[in-house]
Amino acid sequence: MNDSDSPLVRLMADDLAIAPPAGLEPLLDAIEMRCGQALRGIVLYGSCRRNADLGNGLVDLMAVVDSYRAVHGTGPTALFNAMLPPNVYYLEAGPASARLRCKYIIVSEASLARRTAGGLDAYF
Repeated sequence: MNDSDSPLVRLMADDLAIAPPAGLEPLLDAIEMRCGQALRGIVLYGSCRRNADLGNGLVDLMAVVDSYRAVHGTGPTALFNAMLPPNVYYLEAGPASARLRCKYIIVSEASLARRTAGGLDAYF
């Protein structure tokens, strides 16, 4: 059986084909500002993705970056993020009348590829 024929792969592909809820821009912009040129993509997951209600929950986002050093510099944060990915951060963005809250993780492309390559990984 081809991987693309797997029920799990089909389910994930169907889920990813659904557009994300409107209004994420303030959070996405803030993460882009924090990660800069290192940012490769942002993934929305969790309950806010499933119920499309951004205002009444904590949005879960994954910032995929090219390297930890490109985001954190050469200090201990980059080292610890590489040793025990992902680092988790809290962020609020948007106008006071429509403030959005999220927790976002930072994971490098290499760590994400390694941790999703097979087997059981409780986080990914």
